[in-house]
Amino acid sequence: CSHGLFGAECENRCPVNCLDGACSSLTGACDVCPPGYKGSTCSDICPKVVYGINCSQACSARCAGYECHYITGTCDRCPTGRGGPACEECPRGTFGNNCSGICPVNCNGSTCDRISGTCYTCSPNYKGTTCS
Repeated sequence: CSHGLFGAECENRCPVNCLDGACSSLTGACDVCPPGYKGSTCSDICPKVVYGINCSQACSARCAGYECHYITGTCDRCPTGRGGPACEECPRGTFGNNCSGICPVNCNGSTCDRISGTCYTCSPNYKGTTCS
């Protein structure tokens, strides 16, 4: 059969979702699916824990619940203390969900626990978990 066709007399077109329009000349099953899809007709979206071509790549362990975008693999959510599309550790001076918290100003060196926001040490004359 010519590219994009299948069947006993090559009378059928390959499913529209097949990557590059390529399918088995006998069964019509797609040779390869585009990123984010699987199945013989490439119409099934990848489960939330895998992504990519034929759903062949596991989501990062950094993603909350190992769940990521079915095409790109970017994390859907991050555990507390991590943020960004790859759920990197919160940068110095930030903490919490998606690194949206700012460490208290009187934390020594503006550093605090990336999860709770508790100050490691306080600037002179300040005390407590938030250095107040």
